[in-house]
Amino acid sequence: GNQRSYQYWDPAWGVSFGGSATFFREGFGGDRHLNEYYGFLEGSKDIVQDWIVWTRVTWERLSTHDGVLEDELLKLKEGVRGAERLEGTERGSVSLELRFPIWRDILFQPFEFVGFGEWLVVKDIRGFVFGDAGYAGTSFKQAKDDDYGVASTGAGLRFDFALMLWPLINGRVPFR
Repeated sequence: GNQRSYQYWDPAWGVSFGGSATFFREGFGGDRHLNEYYGFLEGSKDIVQDWIVWTRVTWERLSTHDGVLEDELLKLKEGVRGAERLEGTERGSVSLELRFPIWRDILFQPFEFVGFGEWLVVKDIRGFVFGDAGYAGTSFKQAKDDDYGVASTGAGLRFDFALMLWPLINGRVPFR
């Protein structure tokens, strides 16, 4: 990723990627044989100052010889906003967001009347519109099937709070 930004939580541009593979084995103290694979690619780019396009692609898979337990199934609602019912041993998702400012530098201090004005400051209100798509099933081949794939769109608000408990904490916290 890139550290140059307009706001700490919204870099002006950047790319990040990663992945993991986890192997559980009876010989290593586990109660069964299970493999978990995960990967992601994320990117953001500013169009103009504080108008940011953000995207994320994820993929995850479970494999085992014994069958996956009910509570181990990958749930699509963790990758696609609004998806409730889909789950499986493989999950993939794509998200695309446009983030934009609504009201900058509000500087509202809700605790000022009791003498703690700088402990919590509402700094900015930002909006976002998004589109998500994903699937959950046994393989990527099922992604186009309505029984395994889903898409959603929506919009939301994000409040950027600045917290200060000097000298311990001085940071920003976005809340969606």
